[in-house]
Amino acid sequence: MFTMQSNMVLTANFVPNPFPALEGTYNGLFYPTDLLGGITAQADATNSGFFSLKLTTSGLFSGKLVLQGTNLPFSGALGLDLQSQVTVPQPGSTPLTINLGLDRDARSVTGTVGRSDQWTSSLLARRAAVGNSNSFAGSYTLSVQGCEEGGGCFLFAKVPYGDSPATVRVSASGNIQMIGTLADGEPISQYTTVSTDGSWPLYAAPYRGQGILIGWLSFDEQGRLGVVVWEKGPSARGDPYYADGFSSPRAAVLTPYIPPPPGQNAVDWWTNCVVTINSGDLPVMLTNRVTLVNNQLQVLGGTISNLTLAVFTSSGQFKGTFVHPETGHRTTFYGTVVQNLADLYWLASGGWFLGPSGASGNIRLLQPEQ
Repeated sequence: MFTMQSNMVLTANFVPNPFPALEGTYNGLFYPTDLLGGITAQADATNSGFFSLKLTTSGLFSGKLVLQGTNLPFSGALGLDLQSQVTVPQPGSTPLTINLGLDRDARSVTGTVGRSDQWTSSLLARRAAVGNSNSFAGSYTLSVQGCEEGGGCFLFAKVPYGDSPATVRVSASGNIQMIGTLADGEPISQYTTVSTDGSWPLYAAPYRGQGILIGWLSFDEQGRLGVVVWEKGPSARGDPYYADGFSSPRAAVLTPYIPPPPGQNAVDWWTNCVVTINSGDLPVMLTNRVTLVNNQLQVLGGTISNLTLAVFTSSGQFKGTFVHPETGHRTTFYGTVVQNLADLYWLASGGWFLGPSGASGNIRLLQPEQ
């Protein structure tokens, strides 16, 4: 028992509560990184995923990890040093451990996510935008680029060669909706929130959670070109598309898209351009000279047989067909436009198709060389 004595002096040190200014939702990613903090090709569905945390004014938090497409909830509390360690149960496996700290200046969460001595991945999450005046609101097209004419595909040979297209919309309140298709025909989607600086933690778990598409992108005009990792684990026997699996870093370009007025083309420079079709069990690359009239392609000449293409002006996506020379049958392709070209965007409007063996090919729409 404490007993007050005569002439005793007590000194109290009051620490301001830091949490009201930091309250909010923090969304981000965890994955293996290199010495510069960039994502590496070792990122896969088992060691990489999505992170979300909601912090209260008292320092309590709740959140979730998303690993292999499965939500793993957690909760805890930050100390006055803004640090915490959390154990996250995972049914059927050993628990995960999150070591996290909150940077009050950067308004971000950093740390690690790991499983005992099996793996440790770096964690970064940024504070989500709030309110209804988000400056990044609008429509965008996303293209995860495939392989080039010379056959180089980031030094990874047995991977899909096509470009993966998606439609992205950001609401006034900052909600992100992404819907797309990978270049082997696998659908992807994500619903999350843009951060206050325009960052987007892109994460999808295709192939029933046995694959991943992951990486940071930005809606800020200076940072719409990024690097993501697309990985597919080995699949069941009988899968016609890349059953052995693959992992490949990919360039990704995120560009604003504005639907054109009625009677105008979605892309101005398509009045005179070149279409190339490559890989997908083709013996050689095929090309056509084309022009776009009322968002329908008109062929001026070339080696692609029975080429058709139409742009969906509401989204910037396109669809078309050509006759594959190996089968003599019509083959369907899908893609997305890059509406506004700039020096940064050396990446082209493009898409994907599947050849008769299931190999993914690419279609590109290019400006002719001057």
